[in-house]
Amino acid sequence: MMTRRIIRKITDRQAQDAETYRYWHSRTPAERAQAVFELTRDGYAAKGVDVHVERSERHIASFQRTRR
Repeated sequence: MMTRRIIRKITDRQAQDAETYRYWHSRTPAERAQAVFELTRDGYAAKGVDVHVERSERHIASFQRTRR
């Protein structure tokens, strides 16, 4: 997902926050997750971390405990 980036001068912080919340609430959960992924990737790249390095797969297992 490639988003347009717009630079605006903020004059009213509360109005800007309200606009930001309206925007993100109008996006689907998949679009929000994709945006988080892109920001995380860009943040690591800015720190000089090679984000294209192959890593080992991590697996999460969930076990339900029985009551005694």
